[in-house]
Amino acid sequence: VAPVARPSTTGTTLQKTMEQMEGRGYPSYKDLMGGAWDMEGCGGCQVFFDRVQGDPYAPPSWVRVRLPAATAGFPAEYVTK
Repeated sequence: VAPVARPSTTGTTLQKTMEQMEGRGYPSYKDLMGGAWDMEGCGGCQVFFDRVQGDPYAPPSWVRVRLPAATAGFPAEYVTK
């Protein structure tokens, strides 16, 4: 028997929103589009849903993650301006 998923009490706004959407149909996930989701506690990271899959046979969703260079911690020689 699989354990019962319990809603997050400490997760990010995005995590809590997605937990509330669990079990709904594909179209409900389109509500995630339209702006940045700030990832609280992640050094300024943001998640963007550019396109959300409308049904199981549709093309896949497009998701971007943006994070500040300081948070990414890439060595200076790997970064161009």
